[in-house]
Amino acid sequence: GIGGTPAGVDPPKSILVVPFEVQANNPAVAWLREGSVNMLTLNLASWSDLTVVDYERSLDLLRDAGLDDASRIGLEDAREMAREAGVWTAVLGQVTRIGDSLMVVARAYDVATGNRVGGPAAHSAPLTADPRAIFDAIARDLLEIAGAPPMRPELASTTTSSLEAYRAYLRGLQALNDWQLAEADSAFRRATEADSTFALAYYKRALTRGWSRAIIDTSDVRLARAATQHATRLPQRERALIESYQQLTLGLAAQTQANFEAGAAYFTSAERGYEALLTRDSTDAEAWYGLADAYYHHGGGGPQLSPDLARLWTRALRAFDRTLSLDSTFHLAYAHKVSMYQVGGRTGSPMIILGDSVVLVPNDSVARSIGAEPVQSARVRARDMAVQQANHWHYLDPEAAQAHTAVVAGHAAAGHFDSPAAALRQAMARPDVRTADMPYALSALE
Repeated sequence: GIGGTPAGVDPPKSILVVPFEVQANNPAVAWLREGSVNMLTLNLASWSDLTVVDYERSLDLLRDAGLDDASRIGLEDAREMAREAGVWTAVLGQVTRIGDSLMVVARAYDVATGNRVGGPAAHSAPLTADPRAIFDAIARDLLEIAGAPPMRPELASTTTSSLEAYRAYLRGLQALNDWQLAEADSAFRRATEADSTFALAYYKRALTRGWSRAIIDTSDVRLARAATQHATRLPQRERALIESYQQLTLGLAAQTQANFEAGAAYFTSAERGYEALLTRDSTDAEAWYGLADAYYHHGGGGPQLSPDLARLWTRALRAFDRTLSLDSTFHLAYAHKVSMYQVGGRTGSPMIILGDSVVLVPNDSVARSIGAEPVQSARVRARDMAVQQANHWHYLDPEAAQAHTAVVAGHAAAGHFDSPAAALRQAMARPDVRTADMPYALSALE
């Protein structure tokens, strides 16, 4: 019926974990609200035949539902978020203090019917113990409900043996999801200082630094390599993301050094890695973004216009669109789309964008074959799209300095100078958004 499970889907193998309700009045365990999601999703992802909504995506779903600060998530809200994510079992739970012990209870529900699946999974441990052992046991019970073969997922062995490092990593993930890049970088650094073998913390720090700056440097490559070196214990998805990102980082570094042939080989390797991930799960927004990023830089490098630019940027544009359709808060997809539309909107640019396809216009002969009016219409539309995408990014993430800059650049490229100047003055008035180059940009606009 309406809202029922799609044909061919096995609901217990398709899971969303929502934050557990922490009933213990103890600040020391408050972190288990979000920690419950991260611990269980990583544990459940150990089984490759299970589809599990990853932690970062669950944070986005909570934000979209207006529940990111809710102390308790109800079943109906959990079912709605699961439908949004395209999965068909929702896991809810409670964390309670009983004397000197911590008790965790998890319950799985069929999303289509709202009925409970199997019995509750309940485990406890002393308050002073590492709570990850409780969630290892909860994960084993949930895997049994899903029909998985017997296995012993152990979060500490696949992530870090240091609880201090793990908690710093969680703080970094939350900051990164909120686009607080400096705070995220600091938290991931603390995590790797506490455990120098923490692969996921190295990976997320490399991502954070890459997203903070336009130019790659040797520290990004070093972090990506450290992540790959220590990733052997991770679930298949996380390992593949890390390995693909390392290839992307090496490609960017080679491109910076004008070694375009080596860069192209690294980008191709990254593309293959992300494509393999998407063959397994076509709804993985992080993999779609990585693939789009690889296509974008693969097409954009080189001392002259590449004949492959149209093919690669067409794929990049479509992959960025797919990323945003899955997760509208994936910030840098907007930045790349704005850049592509700005190039396509410039008078005399060697490319135009028709719909979701990039077309090369390297000379007057090709332009005449397309027609003067279609070329001009495409340029006008590209300028409008640059402004639209920048404004949408700014609306979703007013804290991101890059979003303010994109709005200014989009309007300026479209020949609108008054609006971006006013927007830039507003941005400069905010210490959390103002950047060193904004006064120069304002002078140029004026």
